Amino acid sequence: MTHDESGSLPDPSFSLLVSRTNYGPVDHEWTANDDDAGEHHGAINANEVPCFVALYWQSKRAGQTIHVGTYKLNLRRLAKAGFARDFPAQWDPKLGIHVT
Repeated sequence: MTHDESGSLPDPSFSLLVSRTNYGPVDHEWTANDDDAGEHHGAINANEVPCFVALYWQSKRAGQTIHVGTYKLNLRRLAKAGFARDFPAQWDPKLGIHVT
């Protein structure tokens, strides 16, 4: 996803897919770093509506982890747009989401 001319992230044109929120606590906390190649392979129940995820970035160089933001995701719409994909999950073979 890209950002709009105002520099707002995520781009407001994707607001039906993902939006920033102050909601908390969340059920999912993901920490990324340079070794992740820009992807997080996390399984989330696709029926979790809405889905709230807190994202963190771990800097090996700085030796700290920072909170990037908390986001409200529409998993089904993300999958339909190609940003996530359905896959068989342990709890139900029809309801896994892989977010990339």
